[in-house]
Amino acid sequence: GGGGKSGKFSWMPVDKLEGEIAKTSTKLKGMDEQLASEEVYRDVKRCNALLNDREKIADELREMEEEWLKRAGK
Repeated sequence: GGGGKSGKFSWMPVDKLEGEIAKTSTKLKGMDEQLASEEVYRDVKRCNALLNDREKIADELREMEEEWLKRAGK
């Protein structure tokens, strides 16, 4: 988390932002399902790779939601 810099999603129109948030939430849900499946769970390499990706995507989602809240709050 950087300081008070403008978010990388600040250029996005709100409707696009909402679409991206929905898409990203769905992606995360899919990853959670994969992580819950036994074959992934047992495959340490795959599991770790998935967790790393999930973390990046979760960060992006959080940034998008913050940007959205900033605008919705006005």
